[in-house]
Amino acid sequence: MGEVSDEKLWELYFGARALLYASEYEDFGIMPVEAQACGTPVIALRQGGVQESIVGGKTGVFFDEPSVDSLMRAIQSFDKLRTSIKGEDCIKNAARFNKERFKKEIKDFVASHARTS
Repeated sequence: MGEVSDEKLWELYFGARALLYASEYEDFGIMPVEAQACGTPVIALRQGGVQESIVGGKTGVFFDEPSVDSLMRAIQSFDKLRTSIKGEDCIKNAARFNKERFKKEIKDFVASHARTS
């Protein structure tokens, strides 16, 4: 698809049945959080940060290996769970990843690892 504007990206998220996220190397990955913020569930390869940002069976489903068979099983699982995966749950889950939480966790981490003299 190539690069799209932010406006177009949000339009795509809102209109999607799900986001397919198959990154093998992304530490965190903002796209799954953005999709969930739009109420769109995620079908993702179970690697990296998506394991923290997606609640399996509630805001999306995982596939375990980068293969067509594994992806097809995840899509079938998603289709079976589609009525129980709610857009509202996706939005609530995405809200956990906000600036205030990030700042607090960084401050807490630094405070707990700071040397005291």
